[in-house]
Amino acid sequence: MGNRPRGNHNTISPAAAGILRVVYTATGVVLAGIGIFLVAALLEAPEIDLADDPGPDIVLYDTNEDEIELTEGRFTPLPRMPAALVDAIIAVEDRRFFEHWGIDPNAILRAALANLRNMSVVQGGSTLTQQLARTLFLGREQTLQRKIQEAYIALRLEQRYSKAEILELYLNHVYFGSGSHGAAAAARRYFDQDVAELELHQAAMLAGIPRSPAYYTPAAHPEIARRRRATVLHSMYDMGYISQGERDAALDADLEVLDRREALGSEFYFIDYVYRQVEQLFGDSPQSQLHVYTTLDPDAHQAAEQALQSMIDDGILPTDGSADSSRETGSEYADEQPQAAIVLLDAESGGIRAMIGGRGSSEFNRALYSPRQPGSAFKPFVYSAAIKRGDHPGMIVNDLPVYEEKTEDRYEVWPRNFDDVYRGLVSYRTALERSMNVPAVRIARDIGIPELRSVVEDFGFSTLHEDDGEAEHYSFALGGLTEGVTPLEMAAAYSVFATGGYRVPPHAVVRIADRSDNTLYSAADSTLEHRRESILTEAEAFLISDMLRTAVERGTGTMARLTDHTAAGKTGTSDDNTDAWFTGYTRELVGSVWLGDDRSKPMQYNSHHELTGVHASQLWGRLMEHYLDSRESAEDSTFDPWEPPEGLQQIDQHRFTGTLDETTGSPEFTAAPQPSAVPRLPPQISLPEDRPLALLYDDADRLLPDREDPLPAPRFLPADFDPDRPGYRFGAARIPLGSDATVFPDGESFTGTYKPAAGEPVQHIDPETGLPSDPHGIQLQTATRIQQPIPLGAAAGILNLPQGGLSGSPIDTPP
Repeated sequence: MGNRPRGNHNTISPAAAGILRVVYTATGVVLAGIGIFLVAALLEAPEIDLADDPGPDIVLYDTNEDEIELTEGRFTPLPRMPAALVDAIIAVEDRRFFEHWGIDPNAILRAALANLRNMSVVQGGSTLTQQLARTLFLGREQTLQRKIQEAYIALRLEQRYSKAEILELYLNHVYFGSGSHGAAAAARRYFDQDVAELELHQAAMLAGIPRSPAYYTPAAHPEIARRRRATVLHSMYDMGYISQGERDAALDADLEVLDRREALGSEFYFIDYVYRQVEQLFGDSPQSQLHVYTTLDPDAHQAAEQALQSMIDDGILPTDGSADSSRETGSEYADEQPQAAIVLLDAESGGIRAMIGGRGSSEFNRALYSPRQPGSAFKPFVYSAAIKRGDHPGMIVNDLPVYEEKTEDRYEVWPRNFDDVYRGLVSYRTALERSMNVPAVRIARDIGIPELRSVVEDFGFSTLHEDDGEAEHYSFALGGLTEGVTPLEMAAAYSVFATGGYRVPPHAVVRIADRSDNTLYSAADSTLEHRRESILTEAEAFLISDMLRTAVERGTGTMARLTDHTAAGKTGTSDDNTDAWFTGYTRELVGSVWLGDDRSKPMQYNSHHELTGVHASQLWGRLMEHYLDSRESAEDSTFDPWEPPEGLQQIDQHRFTGTLDETTGSPEFTAAPQPSAVPRLPPQISLPEDRPLALLYDDADRLLPDREDPLPAPRFLPADFDPDRPGYRFGAARIPLGSDATVFPDGESFTGTYKPAAGEPVQHIDPETGLPSDPHGIQLQTATRIQQPIPLGAAAGILNLPQGGLSGSPIDTPP
């Protein structure tokens, strides 16, 4: 029997060998990739340097670079931390803190299983040391690279520092919500106590916050914080840190925390706004001490505070118990309504000098987060759109109420002027001064509401609703917005007028630096061209400013007049007196004041006390007087809103017709091209020779934009109008409306004898129907036909109604 070759059972086929080579190679590549990723993550891990660490404070500075006094605590050594707080933190965050070496595999596995069971993240596996690494060096971004770096830094911290030192660092740096970094700051913030004086139930509440500061803070979620405190106390009991009696007593303790508004005073609103901005830039756990240089002017803030308090002390703003008992107040609001908000900006830079978001204990910042109806304070943007298209302050518009047919035989007058008086032919300036609603709507309708909205958006409003600006949304011209605007938006928008037409975004932070004064953030220089967005020309901005100046000097804003400073601005009162505004400015400062009820209820406190924009202008005036008297006027403003800039020309106008007056030359008349005389009067009126007339213009209205045609074609005048046509009455008349009450203003019966203002046009009423003879056309009564008195209730009469209808939701906007 010969020898036979034996089979080799270990032989691998070439195909299998090829597959194995591919697997080995792929595994090697994956492992190499993982290795490279790990090495890269570790190489990019920040250096650990805690030498001379000053603590986690965010230090805020005002415009004088003085530190703003906060309730924040300073670095507190571990021996001064109460044992209850240390035990509570360990019990709820890291039970094996004294056993592990920076990372805890058991905790990681336990958290993974819990999260799998719940199919969501319900438990974390990070140790205190890992949390400290994240707080000091990495921030809260959740990526695989960051988790690797977090574990690596935690190991290094454990090698370099003792457990006591790590605890000390943790308790001084971790974020406890509501702007409080470190336990000392949190103790002061929530309880107004030194951290060493915390009781067990207080320590347990604080220990429960760091896991999710926004969710567990008692300032925002007291019931959630209470349940979280119970979790901490039960954990402390399970670990033997406290007895059952101590646990039960702490569970029964009231959860009494200090309102943040109460803790920081009225500066809270500004400080909170700054903290939110810092958090957007650096997260809620900055990796080092931050020095934040803000725009807060302590004198401006004090002036706003004093002005608001003086309005309360003088009984102008109601306080608890002053509201009419018949009014539905609600106990939680009774001592805080009406509310108030104030914003004061530096016109040139956009820096927020003062911000008050409310009164009482409320933390809600109405200056930023509560859009409200601006009423007539919105009208300057209507006139801005008109000026931009070539109109001017001396242009004539007819203050004559418009009506629309509501049913087959009922008509409704809209808009109504706040005083139910109509003044006939008025200039744009007069209409804005006296806050007339009809001219604003006429102008807006002529411009087009979508076109008007486009101009308004340029002023920086971000709270406009998509329905605002629809073609027939005519109440848009009167501030009838779907949601509203905020005081900060209004102040920023009015700053366009004060700066010569430029919009500069408002800001609260100038610069942020680390403890070595290295700049980490710097606000853009507002004087740079790319920072300043041109909305109006200097000439256009001046004309609006000049109109708003006379609105303060002799119009609805006279309560805002200042002793030694020129001011401009506009009042605003929403429908039913739910909101009252004044926004105005001096050469350097822009301020917006809002008064209103949080529940949008009328501010009618008794038969003699109704809050309107006049009261808001009074608060604004007091604020500015207090502030401007305490400081020297700045001389470095690049634009003086009261000095006519280049781009304007001066002309002579006929004082009654608004035409160019070629018979009364003036040495101030410019050499700009002059058009032929253009009539300015609408066709409803002619002028009897024997009747004295009030001037339609003043000297200010001789300034017009420097265009080829300084008097553009009239907007409200037929081309064939003859200004010399005689025979029509100009002036007041008694107008019986009849007893059948066929005309309804805003749904209310319009009966009795109506007395139009001097110069107000009138229209014929059909004696058979009691309705306008021609609702869609103008029919004028000659003087001879209305000389005889007509008895009240007679079928014939005359009513002041213009041509055409007007749609839109009714709104009655006082000044």
